[in-house]
Amino acid sequence: MRGPIVLFAAAALTVAGAASGAPRPCPATCIHVGSHLNPARASAPVGAPIGFLAVDGRRHRIRSAFFSVTAVRGKNPPVVRLSAGSYGYRDAAGAGAGRVLVLPSVKLRNRVLQATWGARGTPGRSWRVWLSTNGGPRKVWLAKTSAWTGGIVLPRTAREACVTAATAGAAPSPAACAGRAAAAPGSGLSYRELVLAAHPSAFWPFAADETDVAGTHRLTLAGGAAVAGAGIEGAGDRALTLSGSGQYGSSPFAADLNPRRFTVEAWARADGGAGTARKVLVERDPAGMSGLILEATAKDSWKAWLGHGSKSWDAITGPGVVRGHWTHLLLAYDGASGTLYVDGAKAGSVFTPFRPNDSGALGLGVGRSAAGTPAFFFDGLLDDVAVYPHALTAADVAAHYAAAKGRS
Repeated sequence: MRGPIVLFAAAALTVAGAASGAPRPCPATCIHVGSHLNPARASAPVGAPIGFLAVDGRRHRIRSAFFSVTAVRGKNPPVVRLSAGSYGYRDAAGAGAGRVLVLPSVKLRNRVLQATWGARGTPGRSWRVWLSTNGGPRKVWLAKTSAWTGGIVLPRTAREACVTAATAGAAPSPAACAGRAAAAPGSGLSYRELVLAAHPSAFWPFAADETDVAGTHRLTLAGGAAVAGAGIEGAGDRALTLSGSGQYGSSPFAADLNPRRFTVEAWARADGGAGTARKVLVERDPAGMSGLILEATAKDSWKAWLGHGSKSWDAITGPGVVRGHWTHLLLAYDGASGTLYVDGAKAGSVFTPFRPNDSGALGLGVGRSAAGTPAFFFDGLLDDVAVYPHALTAADVAAHYAAAKGRS
């Protein structure tokens, strides 16, 4: 199934009938998802778990909704793009409201950019639309507009244009780009779109600052660490710049950043510190009994550590560190074994009874000494750091790496 499938949910969620192949007739209040997307549950009643891509990245039980969703590819799970809107939910933490991700579509022909960020009959008001060209910083194109589509003639030097949009009650979208290849060949999605489609709990792309674009996790920079330099996408992209001497980022402990099954993903460029241990990402309790570590070792190899409740952690050693080279690092744990991937390829795995960190902050570019003070600082750049509440597959990892290399 390759063609787009458009799905609609209205405020009252009144959809008559069920999709072909549904296990039972759909109640009067349901979200129609179609048998091509979910053969096992062709129609999703209100109250059923729905895995739509929302800004908080979690699965909720829908109570009410007002949005539309488009499946851009018939994969399992499907890749979805959502338009503006909001929904109510109830989960283990109680009732609440979510915001639906806004993702525009863009076309660039010669110098004319045509962008669509809404649709007729789709909720959305007071739109704010940003535009960037040739990888440069985004600038406000339209503010407080009620239009849902627009066009603009770009400068002659424009080779690529990216559009980001947001509306009242919805989060800003990741950029949708046109012109120069915006995604890996054959995938149809850019690297950052693939990351967001995989439902991360947190995602720090460091495109312009240290904002978590997938959740609400605050990242504090210390010691002069800055979002600067050039990230994996080249000119116009940014990265977390660390000197190897007291500079790092940290985010307070959050349960959703420390799940039983997980994936942590990051791009790292080691520029210095050869012969010393340099931490890329650390989540561990103060006693050093549980959690995880991604690092460049004193022997200059990439390495992952998994804690299981004792001082002796299990480790996976990867290939050697290449100074000044961007390296894709990904550690996934599926509930039984951990696997380290380096530059899209499996570097090794270990069976271990992993125990997640239950109190320590997340550190980027920093570990802790025996006395508990910041130590083992990373010397170089970190980019596109993501934490997922599930294990990505080998196919996912390969797709992420291929998409990123298509832009780097």
